[in-house]
Amino acid sequence: MDVLDRIDSLDAERAVIGALLLEPSRVREAVQNVTPSDFGNPVLRQLYILITGRQAQGEAVDPVSLLPGVAADPVLKSNLRNPAVDLHRLMEATPTAANLGFYARQVAEAGQNRRLLLGSHRLGQLAKDPTVTAAEKLNEARRIIDGIAADYAQVDYVPTLSEVLAVEDSYDWVIPGLLERMDRMVVTGAEGLGKSTFLRQFAILSAAGIHPLNFSRIDPVRVTIIDAENTERQWRRKARYIVDRAATQVGRDVGDEIRLYCTGRLDITKQQDVARVHTILDTYPADILLIGPLYKLVSRSLNDEDAAANVIASLDQIREQHNVCLLMEAHAGHAIGGDGERNLRPRGSSQLLGWPEFGFGLAWDTSMLGPNDKPSIVNVKRWRGDREEDRGIPDQLRRGGFWNWMPLDTPNHEGRY
Repeated sequence: MDVLDRIDSLDAERAVIGALLLEPSRVREAVQNVTPSDFGNPVLRQLYILITGRQAQGEAVDPVSLLPGVAADPVLKSNLRNPAVDLHRLMEATPTAANLGFYARQVAEAGQNRRLLLGSHRLGQLAKDPTVTAAEKLNEARRIIDGIAADYAQVDYVPTLSEVLAVEDSYDWVIPGLLERMDRMVVTGAEGLGKSTFLRQFAILSAAGIHPLNFSRIDPVRVTIIDAENTERQWRRKARYIVDRAATQVGRDVGDEIRLYCTGRLDITKQQDVARVHTILDTYPADILLIGPLYKLVSRSLNDEDAAANVIASLDQIREQHNVCLLMEAHAGHAIGGDGERNLRPRGSSQLLGWPEFGFGLAWDTSMLGPNDKPSIVNVKRWRGDREEDRGIPDQLRRGGFWNWMPLDTPNHEGRY
């Protein structure tokens, strides 16, 4: 049997419909495995839509109750000469409704193969099109492939709250107790305070297998850094100390665990630039992506509502497609709050405020200083409430010590090792 014969899969398609007619209560099992677009036969596709639709509405499903729906559907009406008899034949030809899941998976695989063949044809045409640039071809190819994947066995069933609560809760930690996979953390602060150093340390220690805030041992994390502001020369000067110090703790070259791409300003609202980010993460999969700073990821001002919305959409697409945590730096605005201190919310559209799971700013604590003292402690000020509590983000940090940034209550030595 060649691939085209397998793609037709008429026997499996007939068996899915027959099994649903025999046991309509198994609709949930069917929709978890197969979608209407997986059916190659248009008549069986319409029957599947009719049956699953009636079951979802709590209506009866049997050869007699389906007759009005068949008569109202142009495809079914013109192709089923004797609908009641034809539906009974589908039931009789089905070995057992107990194998519905197997039949449905056969249909889904055939449908996916059919879409892949169609997609490969479209990709071949795209590759030969001289009017499209290479970057545009890559982005369109990604869209075609994403469309194929999105059309594959979507789950239409919506669970009850009781079913959701019956599942034991769990966390997919990247940094235990701190960052769960696909979390977004945005850090703001005044210029020159050290937020870039804080995020650099966060990324390097995570890759080393050192918890970035309590410095306990964790499993090493894959880190990719896309820096739209600093150069490789600046990274050599700024990161060497922390990389060398981390290496002495874990006994290996920590730099081998991190990919660094210094790109200059990006505009991830444009197809060519966001395709570069996707390609990097396709080539070098990561658990954490440190990207930014935020204002360098778009050519327009983030005060522009459309620009901000498009940046957020592109970052979320990156996060979801590659299953990564996002770490980002943003500049704080210059406005002074009601407490007389600089407002640490990110500069730009208010859309940025509710977007991340964790958003906080760093501000010098000058409350205990004399007139000539230089501050070394910062307050960690939330400009959005944490979506998850008890993540171990401290209220204060001390600059300087064994690591560049340390929680205030952490001993200023390497005693944890």
